[in-house]
Amino acid sequence: MLAKGYQGLIWVSTYTSNPTSIAEISVTGLTGHQISPDVLRMHRYHKMMRHLSGSSCASPRLTLRKLNTKNCPILCPTSRNGFRISMRRFTRQQEWVSRLTRIRSAGYGFRPKSSLPLPTKERTTTEQEMKRKETERYLAVLGAGSLASVENDIVETVRSALRHSGCLAPPIRLSEVAERFQIRRRPQIDRTIRCSTLEYDSGAREFVISLAPILALGDTDSTTNRDNSRFQRFAYAHEFAHRFLFVLRDGHWIRALSIVAGEFPKESRLGPIRVLSRVEERICNSVAGRLLVPEKELRRHVTRALSNSQPSPHLLWEILGGVARSFQVSRWCAFRRMSSIKPDDLVRAMGESFCFLLVGQSVSTGAGHGASRIRLLDYWWPGCIDGADVRPVYPGLEIGRLGGELARVVASLIANTKEIAGEIVCPIDLKSEEGGQPKKLAAQLQGWWRTWTRTPPRQLAVYGVIGLRR
Repeated sequence: MLAKGYQGLIWVSTYTSNPTSIAEISVTGLTGHQISPDVLRMHRYHKMMRHLSGSSCASPRLTLRKLNTKNCPILCPTSRNGFRISMRRFTRQQEWVSRLTRIRSAGYGFRPKSSLPLPTKERTTTEQEMKRKETERYLAVLGAGSLASVENDIVETVRSALRHSGCLAPPIRLSEVAERFQIRRRPQIDRTIRCSTLEYDSGAREFVISLAPILALGDTDSTTNRDNSRFQRFAYAHEFAHRFLFVLRDGHWIRALSIVAGEFPKESRLGPIRVLSRVEERICNSVAGRLLVPEKELRRHVTRALSNSQPSPHLLWEILGGVARSFQVSRWCAFRRMSSIKPDDLVRAMGESFCFLLVGQSVSTGAGHGASRIRLLDYWWPGCIDGADVRPVYPGLEIGRLGGELARVVASLIANTKEIAGEIVCPIDLKSEEGGQPKKLAAQLQGWWRTWTRTPPRQLAVYGVIGLRR
């Protein structure tokens, strides 16, 4: 974001193939001060700096060396396609434009003074409009009316194949119907990758799923480890869903995202790729959960578990373990499905003021900058407490927003690696509305905590009953 007094900017794309150096671009013509490549150290966009200055770095940060001049260009990171060079207190628009002829001819985009960064609200609206258009084009390529219809169609198609194969009983085995969708039945374990992938083998005319090995501490074979096999099952289902986001063009299966991105100029493709990649990941994560833990079977399992269990404050934790075992999924997947469906029987059993929070230490905030903080990862959150409506929370919420005391208690529990469970009684700050105005509610959380993951970064499950303090 440009500071006050900036009068214009030059947009330089990440995907440029012009080997011109920063000095040769002649920002000199704007300021009278030549900027050489060693003045600016760009660490984030390796490809760009390799093209512009013949050097590349590895750190995901951008640092600047302050120049002793009032009218110096400043290199700023952007949220879309690259970085920008801005000019402070430069008002001679016509002279500036004439100075930029060589930059334009070199293939770099230029925004004149009239198209300076918009105010935050207007810029957000513009970005949302761009994302909407990119998503609409993506849906047109897939031949779908909405993202929800894409997800539902994938689930119904796979469920129909499972039904015909008699494979609807948990645990669901998607490999039994993989060949119906041109997917190689057995995935390959590739130790050179960190994330699972799906590729189309044009020679064999089938899709190939590659899974990254996930090894537990002290384990040497991921295929024999129970927890790892559950994560692998979800990864397999995730990539299975990706297969339905390919379209047939001229006898070849092509990813719909690649078709949409290819319609943009080469220097502008990063934005659509980022937007649509997030869309695809959300769809595939949701589809994987719905296929491995179907709603009807989950409700049936919860009803059966409640009928065979005694009232307990740890009821949800125990049912989560049972769901994970029966459906052969991780606790993460089981909780995500439980919190999204919220079976009526379980809600009545736990009470309207029950909450279940998954918290953990974030690596960083924003685009790789800022201090690490404890944040909310997932949740089961009450909508009403003692007759008062409570504002919802969201994933990524800094736990300090729910009260400084709660943040300190959770931080101490995460730091204490010797204990794995215990009781917790702590004040918690809630928000409500009264007469259209926000209102703070002083409440108290009384419950328990358990270790959710032991491997760094450590994560905790905090659950119990919230009551208002009178």
